[in-house]
Amino acid sequence: MADRLVYNSIQVTHTYAQEREAIATVCPEVISAFTWDEDAEEVIHEGDVPPLP
Repeated sequence: MADRLVYNSIQVTHTYAQEREAIATVCPEVISAFTWDEDAEEVIHEGDVPPLP
């Protein structure tokens, strides 16, 4: 799920299955924010991403 925080920033909620866990169970989640920095002309990432499988 993604939500716009302000005109140049979104927040994304990632859900994922843990090792040996069925997708149908309650999955943990991590939250990331992505903001466009106009001066640097790059996207700034804050928060976490799901762990590698």
